Amino acid sequence: MMIHGWPDDLHLWDRLALELLSTNKYRVLRVTMPGYSDNEEIRKMAGVLDPNFHEVATMIANVIKQYQKSSEDKAILVIHDWGSVTGVQLQRLFPGLVKKMIIMDVGPTDTASPISLIFAGIFYQYQNILAYLLWRYMPIIGAPIGDWLHRFQLKRFTNNYDKKFGEYRNLNQSASAAYYYYHYQMNFWLDWIGIRKNPMAPSPKNKSMNPSVPTLFLFGTTGLGHAFQDWSKELQKRNDSDVVSIEGDHWFMLKSPNATNKAVLEWLNFDEKGGKFTPRFRSSL
Repeated sequence: MMIHGWPDDLHLWDRLALELLSTNKYRVLRVTMPGYSDNEEIRKMAGVLDPNFHEVATMIANVIKQYQKSSEDKAILVIHDWGSVTGVQLQRLFPGLVKKMIIMDVGPTDTASPISLIFAGIFYQYQNILAYLLWRYMPIIGAPIGDWLHRFQLKRFTNNYDKKFGEYRNLNQSASAAYYYYHYQMNFWLDWIGIRKNPMAPSPKNKSMNPSVPTLFLFGTTGLGHAFQDWSKELQKRNDSDVVSIEGDHWFMLKSPNATNKAVLEWLNFDEKGGKFTPRFRSSL
């Protein structure tokens, strides 16, 4: 099961999906999360449901269950950005559904601090939150403004990827795709002051977000992975997991698809042989 983040959709995984299918060993499921599409029905899901992390995780878990051949037929999660947060939540809520995890560039979010969250908010998250709130609560007047603000953010952060990797990027998304920023900031601050809006949500006090299954963490050399170096070092101590750096930024799977695919397949094949992992790239952390 492949889960994307902001501002992508299921096409983020086109190259890796083809690589996995070519081995004749894996079935591949990909989802576009609510709101992350030009499709009007998918966009409306974000406004009607206003889904939090555990709700999207439950939706995706139900999709996995539909394709299970038996209770032993467990999923390998391949996850990136907000998809990583959703996938970690899914594994926590439904541990019997997940066999392994391949997490890309964003680790468990319980490591965040108020200072880091304020910085992220000023840098870009508050703008996305404003765009979402305008879109959701002022549909006639505010939605066009929210959509414009959100698309401005898309172009700001995609580094001309619409020209280099146009087939993999949806830069016409509306502000319906920004709901996770709102929920993450709200979950964090309500939890920080002692008001638990949602005890199942990612938060600074929820220290059970670490995956309990074999995990590969891939991060871009100039991406966000360095923010999770303490967690990465702990992950490297486990015999069933590994940490690997890939040349590129937050979207290294687009910039270095061959290296990404190679790292994923090598890890999956090695794990099947029951080998003991030797953590790599310690000097990069």
